[in-house]
Amino acid sequence: MVGKVETLHILFERRNIMISVGIDVSKGKSTVCIMKPGGEVLHTPFEILHTMEGVLSLVKLIKTYDEEVRVILEDTGHYH
Repeated sequence: MVGKVETLHILFERRNIMISVGIDVSKGKSTVCIMKPGGEVLHTPFEILHTMEGVLSLVKLIKTYDEEVRVILEDTGHYH
C-alpha cells in the first residue's frame, strides 16, 4: 500500500514531467526537436514546411503525448 507522502510525491513528479518542443523557425520551413527534461530525446530533429499539411502533422504528433507539452519558438531572422 502506498502512503500519503509517497502518493503526493508520485503526483508531484508526474505533474512536473513536461515535454519540450523546440522549433527553430526559418523562412519556408522549421526545424523541430522534441525532448523530455534531462535531455531525453523523444523525436530527433526534423523539418516541417510552413504549409497547412506540415503544421497539422506537427500538431497531430504533439497531441500524441500524454504529458504537459510546452512549445518554444526561436526565429533565425526577421519574418514579417
